[in-house]
Amino acid sequence: MGAISSSTRSIEQDHKDIQSMFLAAKMGKWPDVWRILGTPGRPLKPYLINIIPEDRRWGLLQQAVWWNNSSAIKTLIQFQTCDKDLKAKDGISEKGPTGGHTAQQIAELFGYLEVSNIIKNHIPSQREENIDTYYDGNSSIENEEYGLFRITLAAYKRAFHPSHVDKTKQLSVLLNDVFKHVDTGNNWMAVRDKVAQALFSSCEEASKVVSQCTTKSDFYKRIVNVYTDETTQLYTNMNTALRRQRDTGFKPTANDLALGPYILMFHLLLFCWRDLWQPLNIEDYACYTEKERVYPAGAQFLIKRRSTKDGVPTIHLKLLACLGSE
Repeated sequence: MGAISSSTRSIEQDHKDIQSMFLAAKMGKWPDVWRILGTPGRPLKPYLINIIPEDRRWGLLQQAVWWNNSSAIKTLIQFQTCDKDLKAKDGISEKGPTGGHTAQQIAELFGYLEVSNIIKNHIPSQREENIDTYYDGNSSIENEEYGLFRITLAAYKRAFHPSHVDKTKQLSVLLNDVFKHVDTGNNWMAVRDKVAQALFSSCEEASKVVSQCTTKSDFYKRIVNVYTDETTQLYTNMNTALRRQRDTGFKPTANDLALGPYILMFHLLLFCWRDLWQPLNIEDYACYTEKERVYPAGAQFLIKRRSTKDGVPTIHLKLLACLGSE
């Protein structure tokens, strides 16, 4: 139970389930949440537990804190996939700003000491601490390793693909459709806002840069630019999130899911933005903090030639487009 579909069939249903689940949580109807999420002993869709969808600023755990519902909190944190470090998007509650706050911090802000202690004293299931940050992308876009794309499309469907998702389409074809939507008219502005809002809890600096873009071209350039800026640490976090998809029973962390809209947008540009790959000039939009990180991990290259000068070898590479190329 709880496996992510290896096709696009799951996107529409996951979108509906996310909407229903968060509406139920907002209304305090936790039995309706469990009907979708499952229970710790019999999880149905545990990969959705750490999501904060496009029209919300809190996750399920923070919403349970708002209700001061210790029973719901105990149930949520018993899920092996529950990430108690989930941070809220930027926003203000009746008690003050909650942007970047965990559920425990919100409980303390509201004065709910009992539920604060429940969360504080909970020892989560051990996660892999030293996960390999290198992601070689040497796999089909259709397989389970791209579960993060599907979850992101389900949670941010209105911004990225508001029309009905044809479940017979392959994911690679759907991503081309997504880029066409983003690239049409002023649709990029809604995507910019959602990417920036989601990024806030993971990388506030990058969120601010993205949110300040005033043109579509600038938005596209900044998506690439902040990735190659070493100070944002997006390189490590992004590739860790992608690498985690290879785990059996994909269990995305809160940080993985917060990066989802940015990662999706980055890949759309990498594989679909003609200005970027015809000619292949990603370096025009990159920071040169570390040249070996100008190109994203997961890209595929053709070795053109090798040369040596003063004992220093230089490998000349050509970036190969894997999706959306014609």
